[in-house]
Amino acid sequence: MANGDVWVAYAWPSAYAALKAQDKPVAYANPKEGPTSWVGVYGIRKGTKNYELALKFLDEKLATTTANSVVDELSYGVANQEVWSSNSNQTLKELSLDDPSVLQRSNFTPELTEKQRNAWTAMWTEVKAAP
Repeated sequence: MANGDVWVAYAWPSAYAALKAQDKPVAYANPKEGPTSWVGVYGIRKGTKNYELALKFLDEKLATTTANSVVDELSYGVANQEVWSSNSNQTLKELSLDDPSVLQRSNFTPELTEKQRNAWTAMWTEVKAAP
């Protein structure tokens, strides 16, 4: 996108922030149907042999230092409310991603059946193969 070969793309706030940092003309779409979003999820398997280590890993993922890096470096949202209360990331503010009501307007990836997932995969494979 930075060299002008791509004019329209499906991208996350990090791409928008990177282009803005390069002083490239860029706009972030706010469709009337609502934005598309996702939620990163972690879990601990039942019976894991490293339960305490898994808890430590999750604690670090949610920690203020990690969350600040995710906000500052990627312009992504995080679950850590302490980070949100002191957030100064201008990109998130420009995109209104620091507004909790954005979640009510967002479209999250639905659960898919195996048949639907296979159809999506086939469609994406066809798109990637296009000239």
